[in-house]
Amino acid sequence: MDRRKEPRLRVEFPVHIRGVDRMARPFAEVVRVKNVSFSGAMLLGTHAKIRAGGILDVQHGSQRAQFRIAWASSGEAGIQ
Repeated sequence: MDRRKEPRLRVEFPVHIRGVDRMARPFAEVVRVKNVSFSGAMLLGTHAKIRAGGILDVQHGSQRAQFRIAWASSGEAGIQ
């Protein structure tokens, strides 16, 4: 049984992310969104060494927002 609080919408599209990695170095890269929900999304293809609790600027087209990193592991990350 799925324990998720809200349904996920399976999508895939590129976004630009910017933030500060674990070594306090700024980075910017293009990653892919794998799925989204009302309160967050899953990112694929992150190369920067990010950590939970950090903040990412996420941009898709002209839309831009900040998200908290909920978890990060092996090129994937969950943001809220």
